[in-house]
Amino acid sequence: MVISLESTRLFTGEATSGWLLRILSHFERVSLHQVVFLNYLLRKTGHFVGYAILSWLAFHGWMETLAYRTERAIQRAGKKAVVPRRWHLRAAVLAVVCTFVVACLDEIHQSFIPGRTGVFHDVVLDTMGGIFAQFILLLYWTVKEKRDRQRVDRASTVIASTE
Repeated sequence: MVISLESTRLFTGEATSGWLLRILSHFERVSLHQVVFLNYLLRKTGHFVGYAILSWLAFHGWMETLAYRTERAIQRAGKKAVVPRRWHLRAAVLAVVCTFVVACLDEIHQSFIPGRTGVFHDVVLDTMGGIFAQFILLLYWTVKEKRDRQRVDRASTVIASTE
């Protein structure tokens, strides 16, 4: 919904630079060149961060879906199992693919809106935001699993020493 809203005429570069100029004029005197540069920087950062968030959300959706499908397959085999939720390469790849597809559709949509343009380099930037989110998730899960293993090792050591 946020991506769709940001693809409207309301968020053209001209509109956002006008908003930025009004905001910055309250703080100090700024040149038009500074506003144009800052507007460009903020818009591209918004692309990167927005699609990183989309990728993060897609990852969690795929992780849950894949774990659920595995649990259902195990249950159909007559066993009971709970599949741990963890970082999964397939979920990460599917999340990046989803990010790429949404970015492509967004740019195609923008090409039909007056005052907007659909450009492939924004798709690349959006996809890079998605890949970045997956690296952050991988680091998070790696650190989390290491910490969990250390807790189990410490607990095992405490139990063994009390016996």
